[in-house]
Amino acid sequence: MQEYIYEEKIYPRLHMVFDFIAACFIITITILTFREVPSQFIVPILFMLVFVIVTWMVFDVLFCSVKIKISSEAIIISILRFKLAIPWQKIQDCYLDKSSFIRYLFPFPGITRAGGKWRSHFVFDFGPRVVLVPSEKLHPKARSREIVFTTRNPEKVIWLIKNNISKE
Repeated sequence: MQEYIYEEKIYPRLHMVFDFIAACFIITITILTFREVPSQFIVPILFMLVFVIVTWMVFDVLFCSVKIKISSEAIIISILRFKLAIPWQKIQDCYLDKSSFIRYLFPFPGITRAGGKWRSHFVFDFGPRVVLVPSEKLHPKARSREIVFTTRNPEKVIWLIKNNISKE
């Protein structure tokens, strides 16, 4: 089993906001739809809705989190079943992302443009973001030249990455 220097798991607060908005919308539509339904059916319907919404939010927290692991060989960023392991030899630089959060408003892994470059992003939160600059494309068909991910400790993560890059 591999020993990790640093591990972090980030839960999707942004997802929770979207879930709350969707839940309010669903409850409002349901109440408006079932206004004419006899009162004995309203309570079971509302209980069912609350159960579905709470289950939905729990699944978001359990399955839509970003995991960051740093070992002596690589940095590993994973979300759901997607796992990106980048060896230190393939990382040229890293820095704190100063671009607007609006670029990463869609709360799923994706690709965006910033500073004239394409970026793959693993951003789920309003918090600080770290940008990795690979020395080469990670995949021949990849469009992105940088990787961005959310972290709660950007200074420590940047220090660990730069420290491991300098060793190589």
